[in-house]
Amino acid sequence: MFKVRSSHTVAICISFVICSLYIYNKLLNSLEEPIKSHTILLQRIIENQMTFQNRIDDLIDFCEDELMRIKQFEYNNFSYWTNYVINSTEETYFQWISGRDSIATIVVWRNQVNFTLRSDYYNYISNNCDILTNDIYGGTFGVDNYNLTCFTNEFSAFKNKKTLSNSVFKIGLPQNSVKYLRRVWNRSDNDFPLSYIHIAHNAFVNIDGDVWKDDYKILTQRCFQSGHNLRIPLLTYFFFARSYDRVFVLTQKSSDAYFHFTVENLPRLMPYYKWLLKKESIKILLAKPKYEKYFQEVVSALKIPKSRIIHDEYIKARILYYPAGGTCGRSPIYGTQLLANYFNNSNNQENKTRIIILMKRSSPTRQWLRHKYILQMVERIAKEHLLEVMEFSDNPAPSFTETVEYFSRAKLILGPHGAGLSNIIWASKDAIIIEGLCKITPQQSNLCYRNLAAVLGLRWYGISDGCLNLKEEVLEPIIRESLKFT
Repeated sequence: MFKVRSSHTVAICISFVICSLYIYNKLLNSLEEPIKSHTILLQRIIENQMTFQNRIDDLIDFCEDELMRIKQFEYNNFSYWTNYVINSTEETYFQWISGRDSIATIVVWRNQVNFTLRSDYYNYISNNCDILTNDIYGGTFGVDNYNLTCFTNEFSAFKNKKTLSNSVFKIGLPQNSVKYLRRVWNRSDNDFPLSYIHIAHNAFVNIDGDVWKDDYKILTQRCFQSGHNLRIPLLTYFFFARSYDRVFVLTQKSSDAYFHFTVENLPRLMPYYKWLLKKESIKILLAKPKYEKYFQEVVSALKIPKSRIIHDEYIKARILYYPAGGTCGRSPIYGTQLLANYFNNSNNQENKTRIIILMKRSSPTRQWLRHKYILQMVERIAKEHLLEVMEFSDNPAPSFTETVEYFSRAKLILGPHGAGLSNIIWASKDAIIIEGLCKITPQQSNLCYRNLAAVLGLRWYGISDGCLNLKEEVLEPIIRESLKFT
């Protein structure tokens, strides 16, 4: 009997697959005439953006209709190799995107939408501002991005209101892109982009939110972006991707985690939330959450049916909606305030007793070991001020509905650095945050909650080296001074 060695069989199969893919790819790229110039589509979007004014919903629908007018064989420009990586942090990002076929971009402008930013903002305080300059987002970051500075134990900073710098609108945008966007979109110098969304025809996306269109890969701004600039074959995505008609990409790296889902994913959704709610056939791609109960409660509170959420590792969509991301630890102001206002406005706390929230963490590296004694001290102070104390534990954690209620009633929120502080996004506008900073590296703490408090207009005190062994006698005067300004 004639026998073929297994290694020969494998080699023959691989050669056959490669040849078949090469021929198929050539056929796909030869079946259709060149696509309509993107510059014409871009011009029509800009013209209609002026017509629609604040009706962003109508403009998204218009872009989808325009894309469908482009006669294109399905995946006809698809390549099995990523020739270009388009990174949304780079200065030329919008120039590159503007030159792509079958992808439309809508920019949401401040003077175009009916939205009023919060008016009151405050400098922040610490027991050691000098040390914080070496922390992540330390140095001049607060001044450069928010027009806010640190004061060492000068609590009068909680009284003096500030206005944010216009640089806050650049967070989440590519570097130095505002001038280019104003020129192309014919906007004045006193107008600022708040968000943007891409609408792509026939695209692939993975669970990290990386998008492949034709022979290029698009990376949104997010945490853990390094290492995703690799140009890789797309065979996995082509053969194993599940097909959908229309998909809104909400997922990004680590979006299954509490902090990233709450502070990064949900603000991406909110500029387009009302439109998306009406488009019941559009699926929403999101990583399968680690905290399933919390996730389901949030989705329910947003009135999004569970059936619309998909968790596939790889998908391809006829129409893909791809909203702007956000720089790691720096929340874009528009989507963040939309999210906060949505739950603040829907949660009536009138005539309810105000509270002090004391976070109780189970993490071995991010907790207050003297929590029992700190709790006793906080209860004593709360009684003096006719306040109640809510001990907010992460094991077990309260429901989402309870969490929103507690934080919206809080005058004071205190605890060590950790994901539970993401919930300050539900806090009332007069709340004060006291955070015990924990070392992320041997030399640095993470000031991401200082930044979140900044865009929400909340007052924030950071206790340097305020993790693990923080003593109640250090915390007590900080609490007493802070309560004078609530």
